[in-house]
Amino acid sequence: MQAVSLLVERGLISSTEVVRRGVRVFDLSRRNVCVAVMVESGPSYFCKMAKADRQSEGSVRREIAAYGRLESMLTAAGHKPLSRAVFVEPLLLDDQCPLIVLPLLAGDATAHVFLGPPPGRASLGLRSLGRGMGRLHGCTDVGTDGAALPWALTLACPPLEVVEEFGGGAVEALEIVHSHAEVVERIEALASSWGPTCWIHGDLRVENLVAGASGDSEVQAVDWESLGPGRPEWDIGFLIATLMRKLVFSIELDGKPSSAGWLRSVAALSETFSGYAEERGTPEAVRVWSDAVHCVPAGLAQAAVETGMRSARITRSAVLLLQAALNWTRRGPRLNDLVGEPLSLSGREEEAC
Repeated sequence: MQAVSLLVERGLISSTEVVRRGVRVFDLSRRNVCVAVMVESGPSYFCKMAKADRQSEGSVRREIAAYGRLESMLTAAGHKPLSRAVFVEPLLLDDQCPLIVLPLLAGDATAHVFLGPPPGRASLGLRSLGRGMGRLHGCTDVGTDGAALPWALTLACPPLEVVEEFGGGAVEALEIVHSHAEVVERIEALASSWGPTCWIHGDLRVENLVAGASGDSEVQAVDWESLGPGRPEWDIGFLIATLMRKLVFSIELDGKPSSAGWLRSVAALSETFSGYAEERGTPEAVRVWSDAVHCVPAGLAQAAVETGMRSARITRSAVLLLQAALNWTRRGPRLNDLVGEPLSLSGREEEAC
């Protein structure tokens, strides 16, 4: 309830609203404290707070600085706001006590982490998300300074300070990545051609997309810590990889891929692509999304390593993710993989290892 107390203290919600209407708090956290606070029939907010350690504080401060850089760039170029669903101007940025508060667009709806359009609902604001990402990727004033690689693209030779944080499961996953030359070569090729061309979210995973429960709600991107210059295909490829990861986890639970989950993922990507093409034009959208297919194995490999971060041994989920990365690499980049049958994802460890 720390976030609720903070919002009351800052005057964004009143104690009367808390008592009379009730408040729902949804944990969206990974490394930092990220929560959605929803007042019934009232305002809704995304709050990101640093934990009491230097690394956590540094990551929130970097995100605060990134908001400032993008705002300055947009102002200088005379751009209109990108999209309410993609880049929402923060209500509160506090660098002294690292804190970010964004207004959520869900209004009085119940916030949830986006997992794809629910059965029976044709749209959940993904076309708007696609248009917003298209506008973000149209911001090409990236300056002359080099931009850091996404850490997935360092997995071929990860920095020591990153490896030091790995648990035993992550180390095993990394060893499997390094045992398959095809995957390593794909990651190295992406890293060598990184050259930033536009602004990107940088961590466009499904956990960072939040929506309301009502049918006309927009999907909103949050957690902009990795915002900065990059390549547009990384945002799209990483989104595809995280949707694939949801299918992999369904295999672990049910023993086979979820056909309903696959259909939701296809619908999600199709709707997002449509919005992206409306903003950038179909030829450019096809180019970006075709290039994005090359990024998917790196995103799956990152997910596998992340899965083992806090475990002593490699998990079944990590094995399945690595198998998916290997299958995707060997089959070659095909746009049909986004709209056709799901990849063959075997659960046998010997196939991944």
